[in-house]
Amino acid sequence: MSMTRMAMARKETGTMHKQERPFNDHSLNRGSWAVLLLSLAYIASAMLLVAYAYQLPADGWTFDTNGDLATAVAPIADNASPLMIGDQLLAVEGQAILLNDAILRPATPPPNWQIGQTVTYTVLREGQQVNLNVTLQKLTLADLLRNYQLSGNIWITNLLWYVIGFGVFFLRPRDTAARLLLLFTTYWNTINVFMQRVEDWNFVWGPPGYVYAGLVLNLLWVFMFGLMVHFVLAFPLRKWPLTRRPRLALGLLYGFPAISLALTLLTGNFAIYNSVLLSMIAILVVALIAATTHNLRRVRDRVVRAQIGWVALGIASPIVATLMPGALIDLFLPNVANTSALANWAFNLFGLLLPLCFGIAITRYRLFDINVIIRKTLVYALLSALLALVYFGSVVLLQNVVGRTADEQSPLVIVVSTLIIAALFAPLRQRVQAFIDRRFYRQKYDAQQILAQFAQTARDEVEMEALTSELLHVVQETMQPANISLWIKRDAS
Repeated sequence: MSMTRMAMARKETGTMHKQERPFNDHSLNRGSWAVLLLSLAYIASAMLLVAYAYQLPADGWTFDTNGDLATAVAPIADNASPLMIGDQLLAVEGQAILLNDAILRPATPPPNWQIGQTVTYTVLREGQQVNLNVTLQKLTLADLLRNYQLSGNIWITNLLWYVIGFGVFFLRPRDTAARLLLLFTTYWNTINVFMQRVEDWNFVWGPPGYVYAGLVLNLLWVFMFGLMVHFVLAFPLRKWPLTRRPRLALGLLYGFPAISLALTLLTGNFAIYNSVLLSMIAILVVALIAATTHNLRRVRDRVVRAQIGWVALGIASPIVATLMPGALIDLFLPNVANTSALANWAFNLFGLLLPLCFGIAITRYRLFDINVIIRKTLVYALLSALLALVYFGSVVLLQNVVGRTADEQSPLVIVVSTLIIAALFAPLRQRVQAFIDRRFYRQKYDAQQILAQFAQTARDEVEMEALTSELLHVVQETMQPANISLWIKRDAS
């Protein structure tokens, strides 16, 4: 073979090996690096903003800024100002307070708004205006940690949000769903951990750059709903309009939020942002309903349907965590003083299921356990609701029997009601599970019934032909094969 042919052969072999090299799904391409850097940049920006905010003058209190007036909630500094819980802040040095969620322009602070200076707060306390002399101070790291603790956050759940988001991303860095999950978990958790710590107390004045940076980092919610719509349309299967006009769809999905945010900051009109935000929420609801309906009716792939189940469980978890824990705690533990703290713990723990379930669906780790989990969830959710109704009804009934009012609960009523719940738990759970199996898992329920019937037939039947016929019937009904045949080995003698 000539040298030219040998060189051509080596070139062709190298090309073949290059083409046959398996695709590395764990490597980062340009899109993956962009998403990773964007997430890290947002976390770093929020941390820097919080660090700068704690260098500004403060009165040492946290405030609830959801209403028209800022209401004092709790002190976070050891030498906090003479405010009281429930005070509503009206003015500082005679200058009326306008909250950042009502205006989008930095306000000019009074001349003596400096650390160590004394300013006059005008507050509304028990219906009367009171003037307070407040000495401004700089908050410390201990105050930051105390503020975090007062917010009811659980540091381990916040850490797990980051671990799940980045962990799923590094397992599937080229997967669109993994990228979207990282961006969402980064934003949600960073807002919860860092940004809210600034909103709670430092809402009055600040340099224009600080105010605008805080507004931008907080108003990215409109993009987060765009991310969620993108996730619904891209996972587990790409759907219209991403399948037909992907560039146009993504341009509109992220372009309108960007335009609304820019116009809101330029004009100072918060109605622009709110209208686009409500539109994105409506689009998300419509896309979620349409995608779920399409998946359930058209998709038959077992893996895809399992992924849909995990996503549904992840979406339902925060909703259940928001509605159920507080109501159940108030019902079963009416005498507990700090029920809001228990409800907040429940929300943090259950809310963690959202990124966890999404991560399982994306990475396909133990994917098919979802049927067991959903089945158990339905059973115990319905069982909890029924037991709550029984408990509430028994308490009311027994209170009337013993002739006491609801404000004077008898210990006997509590004991008897608890014993009723304990006695009903096992039989009621069996009945609820049978109902769930009949209603939602009919095929499995029918298979169990058929197998039980065959076991009874096998004990009573002695004719081989009848037994084999029954066996074929059982296999056909439970496994539903395309073809079925039975071979019986005969004795050679």
